[in-house]
Amino acid sequence: MDGVNGLSNSRNGIALGTDTAGVKTAYVGNDIGELKAIRASDGVLKWTYSTGLAVHSHPAIGRDGTIYFGSHDRTFRAVTDNGASYTDLWSKFGPGVHSSAAIAAGGALFIGSYDYPYTFYKFK
Repeated sequence: MDGVNGLSNSRNGIALGTDTAGVKTAYVGNDIGELKAIRASDGVLKWTYSTGLAVHSHPAIGRDGTIYFGSHDRTFRAVTDNGASYTDLWSKFGPGVHSSAAIAAGGALFIGSYDYPYTFYKFK
């Protein structure tokens, strides 16, 4: 994917999901502090969420389509993809997030962080 739609700084995992209109979308973070939403059918960039610091983990996508991701700015976020833009649902300040989130069957979110002593966190 290097070089496609400004993704030359992306080296992280991609998560596939669907926006509120049912459009298949790829979500990818990068080293310059962005989460990008890219239409899967043609590679067109839909929107960019800027965090200010690296987004190294790939996002997790809940059953309801909510996109969960963290960044090195010490914030774990939940957003909804509205097609051409996003809506912030919530954010929680905490550890720098370097690992991808996992979603349990009941909806609980789990992330690992690089704060000492490398803590495992649960949200929801």
